[in-house]
Amino acid sequence: MLADTGRRFSTSLAERDVGSTKRRVDRVELHRRLQQIVASARELGSVHAVAVIEIEPIVDASANAVQHLATLLRQRIRQSDTLAELDTHRYGLILQHCPLEKATGVARKLLDVLHSINSLMMDGIEGATYRAVVGVVPFSAEAKDANALIDSGCQACQDAWALGGNRVHVFRSDANGRAHHQREILRAVELVQAIEHNQLQLFGQEIVPLSQDLPRYVEVLLRLPDGDGGTVHPGAFVLAAERYDLATRLDGWVVSNVLAGYRRWFGDTPVGVSINLSAKSVGDEELLELVPQCLAKYNVPAERVCFEITETAALNDVERARRFIAALRQLGCSFALDDFGSGHASFRYLKVLDLDYLKIDGSFVRGVLDQEFDSVMVESIHRIGRVLGIRVVAEGVESHEVLERLRDVGLDYAQGWVHGRPCPIEELARSAMSRS
Repeated sequence: MLADTGRRFSTSLAERDVGSTKRRVDRVELHRRLQQIVASARELGSVHAVAVIEIEPIVDASANAVQHLATLLRQRIRQSDTLAELDTHRYGLILQHCPLEKATGVARKLLDVLHSINSLMMDGIEGATYRAVVGVVPFSAEAKDANALIDSGCQACQDAWALGGNRVHVFRSDANGRAHHQREILRAVELVQAIEHNQLQLFGQEIVPLSQDLPRYVEVLLRLPDGDGGTVHPGAFVLAAERYDLATRLDGWVVSNVLAGYRRWFGDTPVGVSINLSAKSVGDEELLELVPQCLAKYNVPAERVCFEITETAALNDVERARRFIAALRQLGCSFALDDFGSGHASFRYLKVLDLDYLKIDGSFVRGVLDQEFDSVMVESIHRIGRVLGIRVVAEGVESHEVLERLRDVGLDYAQGWVHGRPCPIEELARSAMSRS
């Protein structure tokens, strides 16, 4: 049955319009056209791309639905592009005069089409009828030949499947870049497996109030097991998560598991948890639905949950970030802007975003005793926070001398090794509860 489905995919996708005449374009014709474009690119230095589309059927689909799929795909390509069957369940697309950013945009639109038609192909069967990936290979004068480009597209698809499928993946050509790329792929695959098998570990570090009347918080930190009894620091896998569209999924796992464990760790003790969100999660609709669901399911007071976002996340789309913050603050959650001062955020964004906490980047805090600029920055951020009614947190506090200087300035919170290094959250919770 699946073989029949594959043949129907092949027949439908291989037909397209060329000029004013509809004809079947096979692999030989695609190879011929691609070789001509490679020769032109070598001579003129023009920029093109090849996309390889791989479809993995899960259940059978009706002939009408498959035909509709082919029609939608043809509508998404230009007359100058070529769509052709490579082999069973695999298709090639030549994107002429198409730089990488535009090519990946086309690939994502094609993948969206494949997703949108899934429901039409289900015919009452629960779940998707197929999965798909698109591998994109940009090329110009350095391209070897048509076969190498197609092989690279297939390699990009293989990497995409390793990451779970249903994604667009760009091939990296240079040797050093490819080696680094492969390491990132392996790290991302490890991350996917850790999420699916619930193997990630939650650590934490206390955010300690510098006055008696403020609540105590614990910042939740993530660790990936390294397979040898140790853990991998987030710096080694966060970039891979963002590059391969895993960041929002990762944040969802953290939110779900932190709120599920909150009562077990802290009971009724008024200790707050601070959860980091990636730039891609700020504004994510699924996360906006997940947070209230988990708060209700696990009976966690919303006022004990703070979300930390970075300057980059806030400034990518200020209006989207503002709406996202407003929606969760309406539930009772609070928000902190992390690493303030390390990027390019201006003070005026603090008014727009309606924040509760401002975390001063540790690079300023560590120099507060002997660097005049750092000292002035800390004092200025503190004063702005006071005017706006925003609590200010100093990050990277490593000595009691720095801690006392921050008390003199009047900061609200301190976080850093002076109060202890990150440790498993269960262990930290016992300590935080005893002090509270």
